[in-house]
Amino acid sequence: PSVSGGSIFNSGSATETITYLMEGTIGQTVTIISKAAITYDVTGTNLKGGSTDIVTASGDTTTWIHNGSKWYLISWMNVDENLTEATWGGTDGF
Repeated sequence: PSVSGGSIFNSGSATETITYLMEGTIGQTVTIISKAAITYDVTGTNLKGGSTDIVTASGDTTTWIHNGSKWYLISWMNVDENLTEATWGGTDGF
């Protein structure tokens, strides 16, 4: 999807796979709020977030920053996590 001129976006309400973010500017940061199960294809696309695709659930958020050609994942918040606990090194999605 195009992310020109914005910084906060909602995904569609159906399960989908996002493979590219288009029309960003260098240094632009965008946050995407998942409205359904969203898969981010970070292997072989302009999305960079590790070596395995990222799957979010409704209410989860991801934040990306653009370097001019690629989008890099800088944060991911799992809405179901208890963020009041100081648990590090686990499988938490944040």
